[in-house]
Amino acid sequence: MSITMQEIAKRLQISTATVSRSLRDDPLVHPETRARVTQLAAAAGYQAKARRSRNRKIADDTIEVPESPSRPDSHNLLGVVLADSAPVYRHGNFMRMLQGITSECDAMGIMSSLFFVQSDAAELASPGFPMPDPVVDGRCQAVVVSGRYSEAILRQLPKQIPAIVLARRFDEYPSDAVLADNAAGITALVRRLAAFGHRKLAFVDDIAPASFIFERYTGFLGGCEECGITPADHIRIGKEAYSGTGYEARIRPEFVEGVLRTHGTTGFVCANDWTAYCWLAALEQLGITAPDCVSVTGFDNDPMPLFATPSYEQRLCTIDPNFVEMGRRAVRFAAERTAKPAVHPLRLTVQGRLIEGATTGPVVSR
Repeated sequence: MSITMQEIAKRLQISTATVSRSLRDDPLVHPETRARVTQLAAAAGYQAKARRSRNRKIADDTIEVPESPSRPDSHNLLGVVLADSAPVYRHGNFMRMLQGITSECDAMGIMSSLFFVQSDAAELASPGFPMPDPVVDGRCQAVVVSGRYSEAILRQLPKQIPAIVLARRFDEYPSDAVLADNAAGITALVRRLAAFGHRKLAFVDDIAPASFIFERYTGFLGGCEECGITPADHIRIGKEAYSGTGYEARIRPEFVEGVLRTHGTTGFVCANDWTAYCWLAALEQLGITAPDCVSVTGFDNDPMPLFATPSYEQRLCTIDPNFVEMGRRAVRFAAERTAKPAVHPLRLTVQGRLIEGATTGPVVSR
């Protein structure tokens, strides 16, 4: 008995539409996925029994083959996939990326649609891949992905549809990426602090791990070396500084007090704006303000992080990564990828700019 496409999809844990497209040798399906589908189909004796309808061949009910998805010049649908664990109202960064995506889509005559998708990998163990219908049934030609997704999803998704990842590095997976210049941005902040005379610095991690944190810490180390700040004079502060979890986490004031007392830190380079505002809130509880007593920097120029500390209203010294331009470039990548699916994964870094703000200044004697 011939195997059906539904059974092939179940065994390979991919969508039926992806099986159909693979069997038609659709170049938008990842070559590895096409090879797995055709190999299983051949081994299991899959046969397409076609019949005539309206002067074209279609398959019977047991081997139904959906119509070939339209190319970008005829359908023009770009999916924007956002992790459901990331509330949009707390992410000015994503809103600016979305601004760039929609404006570039308008300019290129492309429709865009926003989907929220579970960010963990639990559902990937089941045959039904948890993607929105337009992605599963082939109406989308490509997707732009933003948010904290598991490695399993980033490994699986590009095999089904061209995917462009925004702001995060997943070099081991076959997806295009548009990235912020994280290392260079942090190095610029270290230079600013050094120019103000700061020689005792700390890098403050976000509570959650992310690829860009590593890049930013690399930029911190490079900036310290460039400015002659020795390893003995800079430290890294991790999740031990936090109490609570997720977006409800806060920096413990007693931890901050200990750092000031034992290390004498005067400049704090925070992994992002949310972390910086949390740090400023803890300092405020100790009666310490920036830049009067210490200097604090962030990263992202996020207009929406004040939920972390509503009482702190000073403009943060930070880096604007140019998220709007990153969104625009992601749309161009999507168009390039659908036009030339065989091209190797592309990586583009977008240069940011320093926002001086009001939280850095000269070293103050204690």
